[in-house]
Amino acid sequence: MHVGAGLWKGAGEDPFLGSKVAYARVKGFQGDDLSAANTIAACAKHFAAYGFAEAGREYNTVDVSLSTLHNIILPPFKAANDARVRTFMNAFNELNGIPATGNAFLQRDILKKRMGF
Repeated sequence: MHVGAGLWKGAGEDPFLGSKVAYARVKGFQGDDLSAANTIAACAKHFAAYGFAEAGREYNTVDVSLSTLHNIILPPFKAANDARVRTFMNAFNELNGIPATGNAFLQRDILKKRMGF
């Protein structure tokens, strides 16, 4: 998961570490008051599974299990949301055959209903 404007590409494969770093990055960018001159709205991207594209090729398909999605991919996004990240950017790939941008499971069920974004 990326947070910011291309300044960070992730904290590795450990979802615990990735979650801690995502939370800290959001707080670091946004602070406690976005009207302050030294803050900027953070963006959690690319939601979701962009880094799991087949053959490591940009915009390629992603085929992962629900276990991998929930235990590896989503925790850093949840942490960013818990830190009150202001924006999410959709992934460019498809997830299990459905484009992430139109994936109701990702956008409605997970991001909006489960995470409360």
